[in-house]
Amino acid sequence: MLRTERKLKFLFVSLGIIVLIPFLFPGDPYTQRYTHRLQAPSRAHLFGTDEFGRDMIARVFQGMRVSLLVSFFSCSVALVLGSIFGMFVLFSSVRLQWILRFIPTMIMAFPPILLALCLVSLWIPGVLTLGITLTIVFIPVFIQLVDNEGNMLMGNTYINAAKTFGISRFSLVSWHLLPALRIPLLAQWSSVMLIAIQIEAALSFIGLGVQPPVASWGTLLLYSRRYFIQAPWIAIMPAASLCVVSLLFFMLTRLLGKGIRLT
Repeated sequence: MLRTERKLKFLFVSLGIIVLIPFLFPGDPYTQRYTHRLQAPSRAHLFGTDEFGRDMIARVFQGMRVSLLVSFFSCSVALVLGSIFGMFVLFSSVRLQWILRFIPTMIMAFPPILLALCLVSLWIPGVLTLGITLTIVFIPVFIQLVDNEGNMLMGNTYINAAKTFGISRFSLVSWHLLPALRIPLLAQWSSVMLIAIQIEAALSFIGLGVQPPVASWGTLLLYSRRYFIQAPWIAIMPAASLCVVSLLFFMLTRLLGKGIRLT
């Protein structure tokens, strides 16, 4: 247990540093210097430059900012709305529960990337469209989690005791159910953050996500294809940063899941 807690602290610190660096980095991702185009990584340009002479480290950090902000807000809104709807399902009548449980199950039958692709193609591509799409994709995940975990908690002795004393539903949810669900919800949030980051990069790569001139990991990989042989660092740097952030969220999800099993 102590080892798991230490690993969690290390991961939270690492994620905090990685998240803060792009927001504190002062570089300009848009300044074009044609005399510096396609330069290899050096002391002046740690990640090299692209075909327009733009600093790749500034471009990669901007892509990280965009990806993390879109993923964070969409997953957080999905968590809040999914928890509210999940509690509504939990306290609904039996007939209404069957209908309300069928809808998230039907939506989750589709792979997240396929569902996001179908939804984002209905509107004008952009950051707002991408955020709304990711929120819609992940709301059913939290609805099902809150409904399933809440059903198991409803049979506990302290929940039955609270009902016996006539506690209101609002107090039951806010003082007993939600505090007991905080670790599963955090683990699920970390898991969908990992998926959201990858979906954002994939949709931007095919032109249905973040649109130029705004940099994102997907658009950086898209425009690096034609220069991959001549300047491979243009593709390697955004791909490596995407892999590192995804790996950290994956490790965080695993450790949170281990913490749930230990409790």
